[in-house]
Amino acid sequence: MLPGEQPDSLPPALVALLRMAPEVGQRVNPMIVLSMVGFNRAQVGSYLVEARSQVIEWLSAADEAEVVGDPEEADACRHEAEGWWYTAEDLRAALNRFV
Repeated sequence: MLPGEQPDSLPPALVALLRMAPEVGQRVNPMIVLSMVGFNRAQVGSYLVEARSQVIEWLSAADEAEVVGDPEEADACRHEAEGWWYTAEDLRAALNRFV
């Protein structure tokens, strides 16, 4: 979710995956990811694109916060970016199951 964005503007399964993002290096099993999106390759790909986009947006927000001198906001944005990065990696691993 982008800063100020409502959670319901994202697909519920993607938000659920984000909430499952690990704090310390553990990953969500690709089969669990696939079951959450109904084993739909196109859906996994779409969620992966969205998750990667979120990483970029949150890192940009962190940079903007640094520029205006708000290190706490920058750290919070980087933390969100990290959760999205893990989510994207979990989606990528699930997508690889189709290959």
